[in-house]
Amino acid sequence: MKKNSFPGNVEILIVGPNPAWQKTLVFRRLVKGEVNRAIERQEAAGGKGIHTLSACRRLTQHSLLFQFAGGDAGRRLTEDLQQRQLSHLTVSIEDETRICNTLLDLEDNSMTELIEPSPQVAEKEIRQARQKLASLLPSVSVLTLCGTMPRGINTTFYSKLIENCRQHAWIVVDSYRELGPVLQQAPHMLKINRRELTSMTGDNNPDEAAKSLFQQFSILWIAVTAGENNASFYSRNNKWIYTLPKIEQVINPIGAGDTATGILAAELSELNLSPASCTSYSSKNYNCLSAALATSFRRALAAASASCLNTRPAAFDFEKAAEIQAQITMKN
Repeated sequence: MKKNSFPGNVEILIVGPNPAWQKTLVFRRLVKGEVNRAIERQEAAGGKGIHTLSACRRLTQHSLLFQFAGGDAGRRLTEDLQQRQLSHLTVSIEDETRICNTLLDLEDNSMTELIEPSPQVAEKEIRQARQKLASLLPSVSVLTLCGTMPRGINTTFYSKLIENCRQHAWIVVDSYRELGPVLQQAPHMLKINRRELTSMTGDNNPDEAAKSLFQQFSILWIAVTAGENNASFYSRNNKWIYTLPKIEQVINPIGAGDTATGILAAELSELNLSPASCTSYSSKNYNCLSAALATSFRRALAAASASCLNTRPAAFDFEKAAEIQAQITMKN
């Protein structure tokens, strides 16, 4: 397994510790309890971190994925990344990388996922990961933390990364399980979907849920996707609502939210402001930056919607994304 492939200048570090080898089967009609014969099959490296990197690399080459991978599935996964020229730093593990089976029903545009248990990561493999990441953190301008942890690791893995680079790098968290200790470290942006927001707070009202998180944690922004429904972007003193056009022929929604995360990470790397410039929630810098990121989120949502028109997750056409962006209404 080829472990490392990355550029010398890494601006965006995407930590996706729990990747998957993704098998996608397409059915004209999927019937539970019956024999279903697929009309199309695709296999590729998958998982939140890989999808985020795939989208991010459409805007910048200076991005790198960190992950754990092992076994035959891990070998195929890293080989696929090499073939697609997606830069990665992979720590090999003894256990087998999980497989995710995605079932797409063309009749009702529905998606079903069957995901294997996560692999076990040994203590020596965790130590190796910490050492490799420590050498990268001082130079990154954006740190993106994506998805769940494999077995053997808890969310303090994310917490330590935030602690080590929050003062010099923008930090985006795209996860929601067992996130309390992570949010206590005050990452700058939380990107989640509406179902995850409700799960975290117990509040079905996204405005009240966001307010609750702001009261509990010193985060700066919350970006909330909701499929084809209205999306939201919150600062500590403002909010933006986005109405998306209906996508008639959804092919594969897997990775759409991760596409949005990748675009947001790339946009953050282009900022001329450092995190230290936004220490006050009432400052002009914070308010101007919030408005700029709200506009960036509109572009991210357009790319996410465009990605649903491809069978490969997080792949999108720039022209189609621009067409969709022009149809997204954004209200403050």
